[in-house]
Amino acid sequence: MKLRRFKPAGLARFEDELSAITAGTQPGLSQDLVTSPELSEDVPGGVEVTLEGIGTTRLQAAGYLHGLFESAGLLDEDEDEDGPLWAWLSAFAFDAVCHRNAKGKRVPGAKTCYIPALHDARRTYRHRLLGPYLIFHAHRDDSYRAICLLTQPLSRPGWLVERFAARTRLVACPAAVGVASVLFTTSDGKIRRDASAAVDRLSDFLMQLDRTHDIYGMSVDGLTAMLPADLKAFARPRSGRSGSA
Repeated sequence: MKLRRFKPAGLARFEDELSAITAGTQPGLSQDLVTSPELSEDVPGGVEVTLEGIGTTRLQAAGYLHGLFESAGLLDEDEDEDGPLWAWLSAFAFDAVCHRNAKGKRVPGAKTCYIPALHDARRTYRHRLLGPYLIFHAHRDDSYRAICLLTQPLSRPGWLVERFAARTRLVACPAAVGVASVLFTTSDGKIRRDASAAVDRLSDFLMQLDRTHDIYGMSVDGLTAMLPADLKAFARPRSGRSGSA
């Protein structure tokens, strides 16, 4: 369907329905939430967006939306600051971005996962679609470099995204993100089960190193070489693979 953005009434209703779903008084979103002209409006340009394109993983969604905006000439229009657009996209792809528990009940989580906190960069990355999009855009020359922050399902970003992506200084740094992927993912791009023990240690070390070194000017191999022994022990051999969604 055509890409849309919420009007104020639509944004307010989306927020109310998220609260109702969280409280268990409503099973899902209303059918007309994303289509009603009273609640949302078309984005100029007639851009078509599909659920199949968005998919179910952070990498697929980010690559698809980035390509969509680029082909439509929207990349120069501050689309990453258009909260009503990203909120509408969350409602449109709600089945993919909203987690269900073992009993099949939707568990939305924080409101910022669906309505972006654009005023707070540390929480912007929590948004289930804008978060991965911003990471993909920052590393669009080699999206596989950021695989540790993009390999997850849209509905379950996980602890690594929560604890590493909130460090906005690090998440935009090619070498820092590349090192995190080397340390915390397997050769096929899956998150290592033992990685949780070291993510805070790496973040703290890189933030400290950033005070005395230009980590933005380093390569992944160069920064890896500077890691303390306990972090180097996590490193896997680099495959040299690069990629884009």
